Amino acid sequence: MKRLKSWLQNLLLILAGVLVGLLIVEGFAVATGVAVPKTLVFMHDFHHGFLEPDAQLGFKAKPNNLRSMHNFWEEGGGANVAINTDKYGFRNRNKDYAESDIYFLGDSFTWGLFLEQEKTFPSLVEAGLEQSVINLGIPGYGIEQYEILFRNWVIKYQPKMAILSLYSNDFKNLNSSEELKNFYELSGVNKYESLAWYKKTFLYQLIGFYKETRNKSNNQSDGKMSEKGFFFYNPERLGLEGYYMGGIGVSSDYLTSTAKTQVESAILRLIEIANSTNTQLFIFLIPTKESANIKEYIKLFPSGIDYLDIEHNAYQQLCQLAKSKNTVCVDLTEAFRHHSENEKLYFDIDSHWNVAGHKLAAQLIMETLVKE
Repeated sequence: MKRLKSWLQNLLLILAGVLVGLLIVEGFAVATGVAVPKTLVFMHDFHHGFLEPDAQLGFKAKPNNLRSMHNFWEEGGGANVAINTDKYGFRNRNKDYAESDIYFLGDSFTWGLFLEQEKTFPSLVEAGLEQSVINLGIPGYGIEQYEILFRNWVIKYQPKMAILSLYSNDFKNLNSSEELKNFYELSGVNKYESLAWYKKTFLYQLIGFYKETRNKSNNQSDGKMSEKGFFFYNPERLGLEGYYMGGIGVSSDYLTSTAKTQVESAILRLIEIANSTNTQLFIFLIPTKESANIKEYIKLFPSGIDYLDIEHNAYQQLCQLAKSKNTVCVDLTEAFRHHSENEKLYFDIDSHWNVAGHKLAAQLIMETLVKE
């Protein structure tokens, strides 16, 4: 009996020691945040340290204070990319807006997500043409914001050329000014909130990793990897509307919905603004990763051709509209398909251009500008 009692006491002491040790380790993790994945830290900082609310645009990048913010995403291929902004929140530090005759407008492609500024296509065009350019691209922006930027900047400085880059997820119903105004607050990131203490523990991260692994296993058919990289969202499973909801492509009902009318009306307004300021407007249409790598994509998802047809028809009709108003419109899809045969132009597990993609875009844009 005494031996059993002694054994139990030793066991309790060992368990108590283990528990105290775990508490010390978890206390260290909470105090330092060492257990939190760097990608999660970046996403948290992205919303709280990178973006801020804006009454007109809904949100914008913070001005000036982003000199040392790093875009950390190891899997994207652009880890530790320093983000620098000017006093307006754009990547135009030490630029004079009044002295630049070429303005770029667009979303994360134009901004150059996961890339250093000098490797983005606006900066490459600047170097190639030896002319100062202004980059008004912001991740997450759409046609609503482009029109506001036109009214705020193109009208004010009247550059010789305005280059608008549109991506397939711009082809949607437009948000009203009130919706844009409330967007940032409704997204729940307008006030900085540090991660809860328990989310910094090793135990929480272990549980989260288990859940993430299980979810990936259960949803592995939502996307597939090939030699051209990972293609997001399997339309065979999610349907075209579900595919679009991932933020990738044109909505399945775009051509038959009010979205088409709203998008085309907005483009016509931009053309009007450009004409009123004697600014030559150029529209470039950016292909999705799936469309640029169409052969590989169709091998993986045969039914995905319907989605690519929607993108093709939407781009074709918008270019026809622009050209009917004497506005240059270039669909980059065919050129990207041709070059994608021999090199990767997109990140492996992301839908944005890598360095090679930006180089090709810059080359195509410069050829068009010189030609015109």
